[in-house]
Amino acid sequence: MNNHHMIEDGAQEAAIEAFLVAYEGHTQDVEVQRGTWSIYCRCMLCGAIHTYEVDNEARQEALRLPPWQEPDEAAAGKGGRGIRRNTTRLRPG
Repeated sequence: MNNHHMIEDGAQEAAIEAFLVAYEGHTQDVEVQRGTWSIYCRCMLCGAIHTYEVDNEARQEALRLPPWQEPDEAAAGKGGRGIRRNTTRLRPG
């Protein structure tokens, strides 16, 4: 059983707690890994895996970033100039 959940910033502790409560009888077999924006919970006894990820909007608010724009949207706001990426192509031999 694998489950992926989007959560709000600040809800990480509650998500971990809910997982631990749901698998209370298996606590010796539970693994929890927490990153800044994601949580991985696994019950080795029954094979359940739950991942929790802070949604992008909540990340932007937490970091005080401006709303994300797709390259086409950014180009429209700059007189038709889009974002250009530099790429290097490797030639065999």
